Amino acid sequence: SQAGAEADAACAALSKVGMTPEFVPWSQASTRAALDWCQIVVIPSETGSARARVKSANRLVEALWAGRYVVASPIEAY
Repeated sequence: SQAGAEADAACAALSKVGMTPEFVPWSQASTRAALDWCQIVVIPSETGSARARVKSANRLVEALWAGRYVVASPIEAY
């Protein structure tokens, strides 16, 4: 999928600058723990899909509220 390709590209780019990306299965507890631990949040999305058109900004806003830098795909909600 496009999101998978975008995630792979983001991981490759982050690895080149010495960062080690980690994907964490979603739960409230894991999200809170990951936001407490991380320095940057990467939110890839399939930009041309119908699903992307109905996404909310929740993930973006939650990361920003936690004081983290965010890199996200350019979808309408963001």
